[in-house]
Amino acid sequence: MRRSKFILLLNLVLLANFVVQVAAQAQTKPDVEQELIKIDDERNQAILHSDVAALDRILDKDFTLTSSNGKTHTKEQLLEDFRSGNLKYSTLEHLETHVRMFGNIALVSGVSVSKFLFMGKPAGGVPRRYLNVYYKESTEWHLVARQETPAPSN
Repeated sequence: MRRSKFILLLNLVLLANFVVQVAAQAQTKPDVEQELIKIDDERNQAILHSDVAALDRILDKDFTLTSSNGKTHTKEQLLEDFRSGNLKYSTLEHLETHVRMFGNIALVSGVSVSKFLFMGKPAGGVPRRYLNVYYKESTEWHLVARQETPAPSN
């Protein structure tokens, strides 16, 4: 009888310790949303400054961009456009941002507008809706896909 009480008490102590540690490590939903907005802003700043190292860290190795004209771009194609100077942003602004969480997957969506040069020709300036798909691996968020479509004018 004493042995079973001791085992029960030990299990309760271990369970309580586990619960305390999990609660200490858990992030609230607003914390995770702010973390995602921060990494998305970091990505936007990397685009504005042609920061290939930051983009390489944020974009997943299998990243795919489907731009508003329907063309697809891989991570390597996008990074090479920045490296070569073929793609240079002058403005990039998110007019609205929404975050939805599904475990370690996050959808960041909204409306953005940017101006840039591609192969020396001006482009952009038209609002577009976007959907970014992030996933969390260990402690890092990675962007695996971005889809853009023209936003309707109001």
